[in-house]
Amino acid sequence: MAKKCTHNLAEQETACADGMCPLCLAKDLISGNDKCVKMRRKLEARIKTLKDKLERGRYNKKYYQQNIAYFRIKQQQWRQANKNKVFAHGKLRDAILAGKIIKPSKCSRCGKISFIQGHHANYSKPLIVEWLCISCHRAKHYTRKVS
Repeated sequence: MAKKCTHNLAEQETACADGMCPLCLAKDLISGNDKCVKMRRKLEARIKTLKDKLERGRYNKKYYQQNIAYFRIKQQQWRQANKNKVFAHGKLRDAILAGKIIKPSKCSRCGKISFIQGHHANYSKPLIVEWLCISCHRAKHYTRKVS
């Protein structure tokens, strides 16, 4: 059963499904209400994961900056080994920028509206692509490698 708010803020701004105002919620967090303790633990865990992710990102950026020459050599090697892919990506990019090809906003496989990528089934035909969201594009490459 929901508690009655004594602060007259419940109609204006609610903090949780119980209709408690932020002041009542804070009081419950301090007093150790079971539901709020669970919510606090979830929030603390989420904050910890986000902090860890941020720290990893900072480390990765620092590592990249310290080893930029290595990464540039690796990139050049990949471009030399995959000239057909580089050519196809460039042709598609130029066609999009010139307005010859219009990049859709929906995935052609699942219909999700998000950041869309072009998947080349055949790099010798650079302007024929399947427009996929990131998750469908990953799935497409994964299924190709497995089968």
